[in-house]
Amino acid sequence: MVALFVSEAQSDGDRWLPCAASAHNGARHSGTGCSPNELMMDRRLRTPNELLPMSGVTQVGVFADYHRTLVRKMAAATEAAKKALSKDQARRAR
Repeated sequence: MVALFVSEAQSDGDRWLPCAASAHNGARHSGTGCSPNELMMDRRLRTPNELLPMSGVTQVGVFADYHRTLVRKMAAATEAAKKALSKDQARRAR
C-alpha cells in the first residue's frame, strides 16, 4: 500500500507509513467482518475530520460502568469474529 504513495526515488516511505497503518487498521477484514481496530479497541478509527472539535461534550459516565460495558462488548466482538472466521474457513475449504 505504501508503494502507491512513495516517490519514484523511494526516499519518503517513512512519511507515508502512518497513513498506510491507519488505512489498514480501519479497513474491514473479509474474514472477520471487522477492522483490526474494532477487534482490539471495540471502536472504529475516526478520520481526521471527525477529530475536529465538536460543539458539545459527552460524558462517559462512571468509569467502572464504562469499563464493564467495554469488556462485555469486546468479548462479544471476539465471539463474533471467531464465528465469522469459522464461517470464512468453511467457505474457503469448499
